[in-house]
Amino acid sequence: MASKPGPTLLSIQYLRGLAALAVADTHIGWSRTEVGAAGVDLFFAISGFIMVHIADRHPTPGAFLGARLRRVAPLYWVLTLLTAAIHGSGLSHLLLSLVVWPHLDPVSGSMTVIPPGWTLTFEMFFYLVFAASLWLAPRARVPAISAVLILLAAFTACWPRGTFLPAPYPIGMLLEFVGGAWICLAWRRGWLPRGAAGLALTVLGLGLLLAQWTAPKPEEMRWLLWGGPTLLILAGVLGMEAGGWLGRLPLLRALGDASYSIYLTQMLALPLIKPAVHALPTPLAIPLAIAGCALVGLACHWAVEKPLLRWCGAAGPPADQGPGRRPARSASAS
Repeated sequence: MASKPGPTLLSIQYLRGLAALAVADTHIGWSRTEVGAAGVDLFFAISGFIMVHIADRHPTPGAFLGARLRRVAPLYWVLTLLTAAIHGSGLSHLLLSLVVWPHLDPVSGSMTVIPPGWTLTFEMFFYLVFAASLWLAPRARVPAISAVLILLAAFTACWPRGTFLPAPYPIGMLLEFVGGAWICLAWRRGWLPRGAAGLALTVLGLGLLLAQWTAPKPEEMRWLLWGGPTLLILAGVLGMEAGGWLGRLPLLRALGDASYSIYLTQMLALPLIKPAVHALPTPLAIPLAIAGCALVGLACHWAVEKPLLRWCGAAGPPADQGPGRRPARSASAS
């Protein structure tokens, strides 16, 4: 029987909330940079970390996939159907979107009815690879996952874009899951820089992203140019928490808990929010629009996502210590 989950990892929840807000900034479209879209890369790195972190709770592929489906699918399905009802959608596009099958709709040019839903195509593929690794011994899982995804990324890099996954999403982003998985192993062993060193690593990652403020969105090298810095940020913030350098921030924790709702609802909310703030100066309009997305996402989290999770028997965001051994020298900040 799995042991009772331990204390929540505040670092993961904080990063989730910030990632969702960063993506909202990009979707608003008023900033002079696209680097906020790196929030997606951070989500992928966090997902790689979390899947390794919770693997002991669901020791068989079927149990693991069932748990992931209960966690991510209900809200996505509800919002996909709502979006289709409001904005319209072809039947084939709707059905392919509901099963997150990679495709490009010729009318909207989107892979899914909800534009941010394209990331679930990557997530689901990673879940399948991770589920298959559960047949292996625990020590072999992350190396096996890494080998499969690295070889896949290398193989597809030799073919024209769109051969295996519709443009404009490079399959090399799967490497960000790999990085997050290895960070989890390092965290468990207490190998991450702690305290001030973790802060320095976080600042380095942020600096590398901000250095690309005016650069165009990377394509084939996104996994390195954006994924690399987000992995540094993930490792750094985890190290800060392990060293007791991360305090309790209730608002950011709440945003982290609601990050999935914030991420999926923002494209529904922005057509209502942007006209209301458009006349304001841009430095004021952008944060207000982001705040509006956050409020809509928080409302969706409490009114829709949480009841759905209870109804499906799914746990909330899996960002706690989990069953089994605690990581060496990595207790959560109290």
